[in-house]
Amino acid sequence: MKVRLARQKNCHKGENGRLLIVAGSNVYTGSPVFNAMAALKSGIDIVKIITLRRPAEIAASFKPDIITIPVKKYDNKALKIILEESKRHDALLIGGGLERSKGCYRFIRKVIASVDIPMIIDAEAIRALGYYYNVLEGKEFVLTPHANEFLAFTGEEGNFVSVREWAEKVKGVILLKGSQDLISDGTKVVANKTGNPYMAKGGFGDVLAGICAGLVSRKVGLFESACLAAYVNGKAGDLLFNDKGPGMIASEIFDYIPKVLIRKKE
Repeated sequence: MKVRLARQKNCHKGENGRLLIVAGSNVYTGSPVFNAMAALKSGIDIVKIITLRRPAEIAASFKPDIITIPVKKYDNKALKIILEESKRHDALLIGGGLERSKGCYRFIRKVIASVDIPMIIDAEAIRALGYYYNVLEGKEFVLTPHANEFLAFTGEEGNFVSVREWAEKVKGVILLKGSQDLISDGTKVVANKTGNPYMAKGGFGDVLAGICAGLVSRKVGLFESACLAAYVNGKAGDLLFNDKGPGMIASEIFDYIPKVLIRKKE
């Protein structure tokens, strides 16, 4: 698989990826940060997060590189902001840390149905789809579920057969996260074997979604982005384990992402 990530010498800010993120709640404040930092470390130019005020303040204080737009709640006013901002971005990442409620799930489905740019749909956004996956019709997207989210979305256990069948059914790409990530576009199924058991902690799934979203923002194909993101996330986690051991945490992985991308390019 060949993926071109080199920049033109005369490029300008914004030409190498603009990512919009809708993630986070007043309880789960870390997801937007993990998403944004992973995307930035994958080489894109600009990340903007639309989220509630508390996670917005945490993200903005974590790194000045992260742009935030705080909203009071996820409602039609927030939807209007998302739709307007999506016109200026290359991809949308939605789902991490969002509230598990009927109201939030309706909001998520409205966003997915209305946005026209490629989407990376993660975490609660996958649960929100459930049997309403008809809103994906005509969209470009990658679903990034773990085993329980895949079960909630499909009613089936995730394996080589079911991942391919469901990717074919929804006409998108599915990246099933696990001890062995499975990626399918409905035709091919690829297994990724990088990574280690110490990545079964909070945050690493958000990092994977962020890397994938960053690559999609850089105009890498959806299937190629999912495959490369799985490899990079796992390999970066392996390098992190070599340095930090079993006490490693997800917020320590960011600087390993570009190191893996450089090696992969070579």
